[in-house]
Amino acid sequence: MIKFCDKNTIPLDFISTHTYGLKGFFDEYGVKKLRLNSDYDCMVKDVSKVRNAMTELGKKDMELHYTEFSSSFSSHDLIHDTYQNATYILNTLRKSQDYVTSMSYWTFTDIFEEAGTVRDAFHGGFGLVNWHSIKKPTFYAYSFLNKLYKSEIQNSDKSSWITKDEKGNYAALIYDFTMPEFEKFDTNRSYFIKDRPDTSKGKIQLKLDGVRDGKYILYIYKVGYRHCDANSIYIDMGRPSQLSLQQIEALKEVSRIKPEVFSIELNNGLFELDLDWRSNMMYFIKLSVM
Repeated sequence: MIKFCDKNTIPLDFISTHTYGLKGFFDEYGVKKLRLNSDYDCMVKDVSKVRNAMTELGKKDMELHYTEFSSSFSSHDLIHDTYQNATYILNTLRKSQDYVTSMSYWTFTDIFEEAGTVRDAFHGGFGLVNWHSIKKPTFYAYSFLNKLYKSEIQNSDKSSWITKDEKGNYAALIYDFTMPEFEKFDTNRSYFIKDRPDTSKGKIQLKLDGVRDGKYILYIYKVGYRHCDANSIYIDMGRPSQLSLQQIEALKEVSRIKPEVFSIELNNGLFELDLDWRSNMMYFIKLSVM
């Protein structure tokens, strides 16, 4: 397209395209045996490949928009409902950010008509929320990104963003992505239809140097296995196709984020926080000046 436009003096403002984290063919009704690509950087490589091709054709600074991307191109893929999906998406965004102008998650809700409506409460729909407005873990990946400050601080960890504003407030988003341990004949459906607990990865430490001395409020938000993870509780319920009003409210309550809140005082320019670390967990940490 770039070559054609250049040859024929046609204005070209941007490039747009799509990418998904599966190998295989379009699966409109969720009947094929789809499985997450074993290379969890596969979408990052797609994005960088397109940017490199644009650079080679003299369009290094042209806008590149991924107007669709997700872990799966099926609107019936159970991975979309899981806590693992949230950190998979963060991994892709973090490693792709230097190549793209924008990446649009496909899609905001499970209300999606291409393959017809679906009655099941959690059926692997594309959405960040299901059709009862129950928030999925991936919703919080975007919510946390939206709460980061504009100034990013140099940071030695590649699976995090550390940010600061002009008032001396800090916000950090830290995540782990661990590839699901598929057996030989597993598909996304056979794997994610079952309860899949996380695993311990020890401890991590968030350490900030040069923090202004004084009093702060510390907020710790946690999302992962059975933390804002309505899907695991839905599996406990027996995955009912239709939810009662009580079940809907119970799942909404599970999916509501509830931070731990502490008042602290710093007097040596250093903030340190030890955190339990588990597979496919994400933390949003906010340090606010009092």
